[in-house]
Amino acid sequence: MTNGNFYLLEGEYFTKFKSEHLMKNKECIDGVEHNRPCYYAFKDDEDNRIWWMIPVSSRIEKYENQYNRSMQKYGLCDAISLGYLKGNRTAFLLQNAL
Repeated sequence: MTNGNFYLLEGEYFTKFKSEHLMKNKECIDGVEHNRPCYYAFKDDEDNRIWWMIPVSSRIEKYENQYNRSMQKYGLCDAISLGYLKGNRTAFLLQNAL
């Protein structure tokens, strides 16, 4: 893997590591099947053997609402970061890092 790149996990990963807390492979949203979730990869600063994978979501309205609620309640949001990927608004789901 290359530090700072985006990756799609193989379908086999979702079969081997089933969890209700992970993003779903080819999730169905409003009756429409979506592609595999994308992950941003980077190495841990303290232990160079550990890779973190941050899920990226295009469901910006859902996560923007969660972000705004957290900001109103706590004055910060360390679970979600909002940004752009290929010119599109995107939510980086720090709360779901692998």
